[in-house]
Amino acid sequence: MQLPDLKALFKKIDENQKAIHKIKENYAGTRTEEETEYDGSGKVKKVETSQFTFFYMDGEEVSTLVQKDGKAAERGRAEKRKRDDKKTDRGIAKARNKKRS
Repeated sequence: MQLPDLKALFKKIDENQKAIHKIKENYAGTRTEEETEYDGSGKVKKVETSQFTFFYMDGEEVSTLVQKDGKAAERGRAEKRKRDDKKTDRGIAKARNKKRS
């Protein structure tokens, strides 16, 4: 049994990853996450739902919280929204820095 040419294999993997990243660049969407907390007897204690918008930049996902438990993130959550915006900005900066490297 002959092993594959590793140089050619890694080149093909790299090309495939670049193609995947390019496809992701044209993709954006929304994601809903649900977190359920249970008490000691196994009954539901608390359910939290978060909705995010997301897009990809240089292969990195950049997401922003838009709703928490059915309420818009902007209402009464200005400080949290600022932190989320900073996190989004850091994600964009990270993607740009990665692209330059």
